[in-house]
Amino acid sequence: MQGLYLLDGMSFFSNKITVKFEVNKPRTWKGLSYILKSSILQNEITARGLDCNVHLIYRTPQGDNQTDWLLFEAEYWMPNQHVDHCRFYIRTGVVPTSQRKKVVDILNNEVLPKLVDWMEIQICKPQNSTDRGGFYAYVKKMELILNY
Repeated sequence: MQGLYLLDGMSFFSNKITVKFEVNKPRTWKGLSYILKSSILQNEITARGLDCNVHLIYRTPQGDNQTDWLLFEAEYWMPNQHVDHCRFYIRTGVVPTSQRKKVVDILNNEVLPKLVDWMEIQICKPQNSTDRGGFYAYVKKMELILNY
């Protein structure tokens, strides 16, 4: 069963910061753990004062690769004929439960700050900017790979 819920932002200092989260989080397989708590990402974004919409998708693996894991794939989507606002489309994955603590340390110390930096840069670009590359973070054989 897939869960869908919305988390609304909160006031930060005297400014109204609105972080709208749409989260899709299906159950994962036995022996695997999600690496991200959505509230941690939301807190990081709010602490930076970013006013944005986030569609967060939790993914379960399609294979049984035990050495390569998706941490984040993020894109910044502009308004279109179906959605009238900008939003971040972020996918995050799972790791074997036995590796979760090690990967979460990498995530919290190295990846999340860089992801939020990238998000801030995307928000500051003009809406007609054609420079809209994504943010990609993987662990391959316990080595962090970042591309943004």
